[in-house]
Amino acid sequence: MKKLIFFTSILFIFIASNQAVALAERLQPSTEKMLIGSWDVSVYFSPAEIAQVLGGSLPQNLSIELTGSGSQTYHAGGKCNSDGQFTLRLNLEGQELPLNFLVRHAGTWEIHDNILVETTINSVVIPMDPITMNVVKVSPEYQSMVAPVSGESMSVKIIHISEKIAELKMIEPPYYSFTLRKKD
Repeated sequence: MKKLIFFTSILFIFIASNQAVALAERLQPSTEKMLIGSWDVSVYFSPAEIAQVLGGSLPQNLSIELTGSGSQTYHAGGKCNSDGQFTLRLNLEGQELPLNFLVRHAGTWEIHDNILVETTINSVVIPMDPITMNVVKVSPEYQSMVAPVSGESMSVKIIHISEKIAELKMIEPPYYSFTLRKKD
């Protein structure tokens, strides 16, 4: 009789603990649900990081750094959009030239095994001031940068996501990590 009570107790504890785990999993929001909403994002790439991405193709007396900030919104149904500004600071032998751009992006998103895949439907980069416009006019490198983009995809690994922060890392070169902060 004691064995029957013991086995019944063990069986009850096992069933109750499995139900508690299943309930906790149902109550925890999915990655997709946590991602939906508007996020602030800011970026900074040092001259060394830019040089690494460009593979050492910069002249030794030229350095470039990039700063930017903006907003990224993920909508239910797999649509996303972003807008922001970034500045490329060219420094040639102590002379700095800031190039200021506005970025607008619309696309789709989906998550597969904690990999966020965004596909561009329409993306534009717009020079924001006369100096930047003139540099873009005379430089083929910058002309290609401001050409509209469609159909390109980018994949990032979701390292961590909560109701307030998402930590992401590119899974293709240059493998940058960045943090999104949920807007209130």
